[in-house]
Amino acid sequence: MSSDRENIIYLAITLGFSFGAVLCFFYQQYIAQIKTSKEINKVNDCVIPSEISTLISRLRMSVSMRVANVPDAIPSAVVFFQRPSYIIISKLFLDNSQFELRHLLALIAHEAGHIKKSNKSTWGIILSASGWLAALIVALVSLSTFNWTYFLYSLLAATFFTILFIISSWVDEYSADSFAIKDASIPVEDLAEVLIALKYRYKRTFYKKITHPPVSYRVRRIRQLYGT
Repeated sequence: MSSDRENIIYLAITLGFSFGAVLCFFYQQYIAQIKTSKEINKVNDCVIPSEISTLISRLRMSVSMRVANVPDAIPSAVVFFQRPSYIIISKLFLDNSQFELRHLLALIAHEAGHIKKSNKSTWGIILSASGWLAALIVALVSLSTFNWTYFLYSLLAATFFTILFIISSWVDEYSADSFAIKDASIPVEDLAEVLIALKYRYKRTFYKKITHPPVSYRVRRIRQLYGT
């Protein structure tokens, strides 16, 4: 009985540590993205279309725009619970010779969707990542003590939380796509065209590949659900 109680305590400590570590990681990412960008009104060498602020105002969202220091950074939503939220774009997307305004607005609307739906999706991603890290720690400890039963259970748990993390991430992307079309009134083909353009312009990392549905899936989905 004492052994079971100790195992529960160790597991609780591991879960608490994992949750804290994941929270710290996401917060560090939040801070890093802010530090590597500038407030949009402090960027003097590019023209900021007024349609961007009009779109944000129309969505009635408390979000600020920033410009990434990296010239060709992909637009992203920067969210961390109740802290200020940002949408970061790059100068490349402000260049009319590279991207049309309608495509830029589609991307911003998609990122706004991430911010609008951030509470549910962020918790799902953080909790699943915490569970995965805890299971991995238990697996390593079990392996070092040759406890094969716990090792097997922890591997199964790690697999479960990996799948949960991927599902949470995919749902988040699908939800942001839907928000762009339904709430921001972005034409389906504008979003579809820019998703396809980004697919061929940027090489996706392994992380992006597992956390983002294939572009073909996303385009087919929005055309089937919202196309005319």
